[in-house]
Amino acid sequence: MGHLGGGGDRDISKGTSLQLPIWLVYTVILSDWADMIMPPAFGSKVRNALKAEPCSVRLSGLVGAGGLWYGFGKTIMELLENKEAMSELMTNTFRKRLVQTGHSRSERAWMARSANCSRLPKKARNG
Repeated sequence: MGHLGGGGDRDISKGTSLQLPIWLVYTVILSDWADMIMPPAFGSKVRNALKAEPCSVRLSGLVGAGGLWYGFGKTIMELLENKEAMSELMTNTFRKRLVQTGHSRSERAWMARSANCSRLPKKARNG
């Protein structure tokens, strides 16, 4: 496996850090050939920020837009022994952000209706 480190050695030295494609990580981790370090998108700094205020963290900046943070989290969770903590973090984050999104939409709709109402002639507003 030494070629994964970019060298010609047969083996990887103990303590070597490598970035591997996720499809290879499954084999390496589940075969107990190596230990996994938590990716930065789920590191302690991000976890603590999400626990404090889930809506303040820009998830798209961590792994990309389009909900990829949740998909990547699910993939990482499958490799962990303690899946419950990761599941709870992602579920709570999703729920709190969903509520915030719904609130923002209804607030914007109310503001749009109010703005449209104030543009109507006085006679139309009073019925």
